[in-house]
Amino acid sequence: MESFFIFVFGVLVIIILFNLFLWLNLGEKIYIYYVGYTFFALLYLINISGLLAYLDLQYYMYKLHFTVGFAIVFLNLFSIEYFNTKKHLKYATYLLKFLAFCVLIFGVISMFVYAPFNKMITYTVSLSIISLMVSALIIYAKGHYYLKYYIFAIVLYFVSIIIFTLLLSGILEYSFFARYAFLFALAIEIVIFSLMLADRYNDIKNKQIQTQRQLISLQNNQNKILEEEVTKQTRNLQDANGKLSSLVQERELLVKEVFHRVKNNFHMISAFLWFESKKEVNPNRFSELINRIKSMSLIHEYVCNSKNLLHINAEEYLVELINTIMRTYHNTHVAVNTKVEAMHIDF
Repeated sequence: MESFFIFVFGVLVIIILFNLFLWLNLGEKIYIYYVGYTFFALLYLINISGLLAYLDLQYYMYKLHFTVGFAIVFLNLFSIEYFNTKKHLKYATYLLKFLAFCVLIFGVISMFVYAPFNKMITYTVSLSIISLMVSALIIYAKGHYYLKYYIFAIVLYFVSIIIFTLLLSGILEYSFFARYAFLFALAIEIVIFSLMLADRYNDIKNKQIQTQRQLISLQNNQNKILEEEVTKQTRNLQDANGKLSSLVQERELLVKEVFHRVKNNFHMISAFLWFESKKEVNPNRFSELINRIKSMSLIHEYVCNSKNLLHINAEEYLVELINTIMRTYHNTHVAVNTKVEAMHIDF
């Protein structure tokens, strides 16, 4: 039997450490509640296993009776979270919390005054376990079949308590099974609850993985839609640019045609004036007028050949204008000095 207790103690310690890890990893209250339940269940097993008497600490056996009450407190809190009673069975939340509060008060008082609060703890613990079984059955009947393992464990635990109580009352004869059925049932219950929490952990991780996959899929779809939209907008821009290019080319052709016609008109007017000058006795009569037309033609040609028609370089324009006038009159006795700011003027 000593080997059995050592084995159970070791299993409970491992379960406590494992659920602490899950609590640190997930941060859910249900795991820390189960750590509290397992810890006080371990203390209760130490108390009733005879280990204290072996260590000559039997005086504390009555003092540690509160551990069963504290274990039930955390069992109620654990069950509230696992059942999700706030959603599925709201009134059970208030009942289980009330019973947990009562057991807690009785447990604290029993550390100082053993009787009759030890019996109060026993009665409240029994009522809590009955409430847990009834709540689990009601929620299970609503279609939440994941509670079947919980129901099996808590019923087994409750039956073992009844057997142990009948043994203490003298109704059942002493036997190894009757004496230690409670311990076996408690160990089995804790192991089942641990497997339930491990399965819950796997479900949470699977849901997280599924959510991540959905997010990745959604992101890929969004990227695909974005790429299609970018391609569509790029195609529209290319079409618009093509139309604009065509319009620009048409405008350039029109402007060149206008400039060409103006240039031809200048040449035509000069030619008419030249022909008229040949009919005159004094050929120099039309010279000044012809020179002015030529100067206008040269300036027009300069402007047309400018790289930027919207803004004309004032310095280049005025210098070219003066040089054209000088060439027109062939006056070599005039010296021109220019100092023009590099500014731009409208066309």
